[in-house]
Amino acid sequence: MFKEKCFKILFRTIRNRVVVFEKPQRFASNYVESVQPVQMAHTVLEPPSPSGASPVVIMHGLMGSRVNWNSVSRSLCASTGRKIVTVDARNHGDSPHSPDHSYPHMARDIRQLAERLGAGRLSLIGHSMGGRAAMYFALSWPELVERLVVVDICPVRVSPSLAQTQRYLAAMQSLQLDPGLPVSQARRLADQRLSGAVPDAGLRQFLLMNLVRASDGSSYKWRVNLESILRNFDHVTNFPQTGSSYDGPTLFVAGQLSDYVRPEDEPAVQSIFTSAQFEYVAGASHLVHIDKPREFVAIVTRFLTAA
Repeated sequence: MFKEKCFKILFRTIRNRVVVFEKPQRFASNYVESVQPVQMAHTVLEPPSPSGASPVVIMHGLMGSRVNWNSVSRSLCASTGRKIVTVDARNHGDSPHSPDHSYPHMARDIRQLAERLGAGRLSLIGHSMGGRAAMYFALSWPELVERLVVVDICPVRVSPSLAQTQRYLAAMQSLQLDPGLPVSQARRLADQRLSGAVPDAGLRQFLLMNLVRASDGSSYKWRVNLESILRNFDHVTNFPQTGSSYDGPTLFVAGQLSDYVRPEDEPAVQSIFTSAQFEYVAGASHLVHIDKPREFVAIVTRFLTAA
């Protein structure tokens, strides 16, 4: 419940600041092929009774990690009979840090993972930032995607909720701590220093979960690459135009209480993902899989196992 509350606050709609990007950036297909991938940290779950269907790769959202999907991934593994692969995106969790952080880069990371897994085709589940990475992968290499599940994110509109997230990240980046402090004391001091920029105590505790001591003990650092994410924040917020479409089975699962996907967005979404279906989960906010895990698993299982 604590983590759920923190995530809800993190993605709450901000009324006093709106992010607007008039011209989404366009990347050529040969650019996607040429970008330098990173080897994403990942966890593989093998089903007790394999169905023989393609593996499912799950991509988390901004400031998340593969750990956030532990419970849901186990349930999906059992209910679908598929191998489930949860990953840490570049600049998150245990994956390498990189100065580059865009959807073409994240899509190329998925491509490299597929090659390492020896998977001919994948089914993809992506939440928020991870959903956009999965969409870009499907638009770039449609022949490698069997089914696509996009969780509470839209390719045609920007939610204003991300503006406040940028302010939190900047406050975290400016924080400096004495490396000689014990971890518990360092976190208490960091909590105090972040309180001005991040007034909600629950949210501060969630952000501080990313505070770790450097391996050589010389400093404290953030597990996420704040510098790269902030420098590339327009790439995170904005879905690039490709001029392509994806015709394969696609499911958008949105929280009914969220502003990231709205019914009025459906025609524009279907102009890109031509077979898109939409499910709105009652009582769920941006973190559909955390708010309503049973409903989420049931919806995704029906989609992944459909004939």
